[in-house]
Amino acid sequence: MKTYPKEIKNATPSFLQSVFAEGLVTFLFLFTVMAFSINNVRQGTPENLVLAAIGVTLSSTAFIYSFGDVSGANFNPAVTVGLVLNGKMPLLKGIAYVTVQLIAAVMATLHVQAVFPNNPLGDHTSIFDALLVQPNAQSDLLTFFLMEASLTFILLYVIFSTAVDKVENVDAILVNDGDKSFTVYTTIPASKNTFAPIAIGFTLGFLCLLGGSTSGGCFNPARAFGPALLSGNFDNFWVYAAADVTGAVLAGITQSSFALGSKVSAAKSS
Repeated sequence: MKTYPKEIKNATPSFLQSVFAEGLVTFLFLFTVMAFSINNVRQGTPENLVLAAIGVTLSSTAFIYSFGDVSGANFNPAVTVGLVLNGKMPLLKGIAYVTVQLIAAVMATLHVQAVFPNNPLGDHTSIFDALLVQPNAQSDLLTFFLMEASLTFILLYVIFSTAVDKVENVDAILVNDGDKSFTVYTTIPASKNTFAPIAIGFTLGFLCLLGGSTSGGCFNPARAFGPALLSGNFDNFWVYAAADVTGAVLAGITQSSFALGSKVSAAKSS
C-alpha cells in the first residue's frame, strides 16, 4: 500500500465537507439564477435571454472554480444522477448530494423571496409562482420532454468530456491505415480538466439561449423543485426531472463510448 505525507492525506475533503459544500454551491447558484430572473422582470426585460446567458455563464464558472475541488460543484441533481448511474460517483454520496441539492433549492427560493419581498409582476401571483419554470403553452408533452432531454444531454456530455473523463496523458495517437500512418494530436487531459469550469460555464450560458420557447430551458431539476414545492404546483416538475435524468444518462453512455480510456497508447511524432 502506498503511503503519503499527512498534509496530502488531509488535502482530500471529507464526506461531510463535500456534502455541505455541494449544498452551499447549489444554494448560491440557484439564488443567483433566480435573482437574475426577478431583476430582469423589474427592469422590464424579462425576455432578455442574452443577459440571462451572460449571468449564468459568469456565475457558474466562478462557482465551479470555487467549489469544484471540494464537492465537484454539481449543483444539479441530473448531473449527480448521471454520475452515479455511469459509475462515476458512489451511490451513497449521490443520494446525499441530491438530498442537499433539493433542500438548497428550497432555501434559495425562500432567500429570493426575502431579498425581493415585493412581487415584481405587480399582481396577486406569489413570487414562488413567478419563479416557476414553465413550458410554452403550445408545446405538447413529447416536445417538452425531448427539448429538456436534449439540453441536459449537451450539458452532461461536456461535463463528462472535460471534468470527469480520466484519460491518461496522450500527446498524440499513431493511426495506421494500411501502408500509411498519420499522427493525430489530442487535447492533453490535464489541460481539459483545468479549463473544465470555463467549458461548462459557457455551455450553461448558450443553453440558456435554447429551449426557452419550448420547454422553458430548465435542464436542472433543482431549479424547478424549489418554486414547485413552495407554490404547491408540481404539474411540470416530474417531466423536467424525468427528461433531465434521461438526457444525463444518455450523455454518460455516449461519452464513455468515445472516451479514449487507458487502452489508448500514446505515440510521439518523430
